[in-house]
Amino acid sequence: MNNPNYWEQSYFADDDVQYSFGGKPIVHLDDWSLVPNGELNPYQAPELRRSTFYGQVTGHPSHKDGTYVTTSTPQSSESGEVETHNTIYKLGRMSLGYEEWCFHNGVEVDPKLPVKFETA
Repeated sequence: MNNPNYWEQSYFADDDVQYSFGGKPIVHLDDWSLVPNGELNPYQAPELRRSTFYGQVTGHPSHKDGTYVTTSTPQSSESGEVETHNTIYKLGRMSLGYEEWCFHNGVEVDPKLPVKFETA
């Protein structure tokens, strides 16, 4: 890291990153699956557990294209997009392995609305 412009080149100077009106990067997520968010509590009912996404990103400001990442907990989901605290993910194709697992376990996942939120 002898380059004095390292951070500008690797993080801040990516002209290919798209941003929402709210300032969040809009990132494409392919080969995605829903995974537990790591906060597994044996005393918590399964339906109350929050999930995160794991998948391959394109257009992320701090990860190279093709990198696999785990997102933070989704805040909202609409029309094939998932919004987390810092990022909006446009969902591409679902992971074939995850799709097969869902099929064999009777789990129905709508690729356009993979996470549903209850409204009060």
